[in-house]
Amino acid sequence: QHRFRTGAVVDAVVRMAERLVSIDSKFPLSNYRRICEAAGAAERAAAERAFAADVERHIEDIAARYILPDEKTLDFAVMYVPAEGVYGEILRLSHRKRPLFETAIEARVVPMSPLNLYAFLQTVLFGLKCLSIEKGAEAILGHCGRLQREVEVLAGDYDTLGRHLANARTKHEDGARRLDRVRDKLEQMVDVAGDAEVGRTLEAVDD
Repeated sequence: QHRFRTGAVVDAVVRMAERLVSIDSKFPLSNYRRICEAAGAAERAAAERAFAADVERHIEDIAARYILPDEKTLDFAVMYVPAEGVYGEILRLSHRKRPLFETAIEARVVPMSPLNLYAFLQTVLFGLKCLSIEKGAEAILGHCGRLQREVEVLAGDYDTLGRHLANARTKHEDGARRLDRVRDKLEQMVDVAGDAEVGRTLEAVDD
């Protein structure tokens, strides 16, 4: 059992991904027994109308008391029907010219029998897991988007660095060529100066 802040106590809850599925099992069976025990068609029809009215009131009560999203319930509750024969009557009967099952689904109250309750809860759990995976995928895509932007910024910086390095290399090569030209001129000047000195020395010897 689980007690809500409203004071309502539900027969059972199933915890799924930090949310609650409320399950009510207090099913009204008195008029169903009348259906089973009816001696004639008129008596059976009257019992069916009374049973359908009971079920509709029960659906409204479950919807009002146990669907409480602000208290972490999912936006539906389960009406546990204790026997397959009773469940079959809910699928078959109408109240005020409207199928009981349709009334229940519109009120977000899901009728479940012993045979299909477990399968239904497994389906809900699978859906929640898929939702969790989807949220995880969205987070991963968000991280990938941010990483892509960071890579683009890094690529831009790397391109800028490459251009700077290329310019530096060009300047270095230009400087090396200029240095070679200066070195050649300097060597030429040294050679010329050396030739001149040799000439002056020879003149002095002749004198």
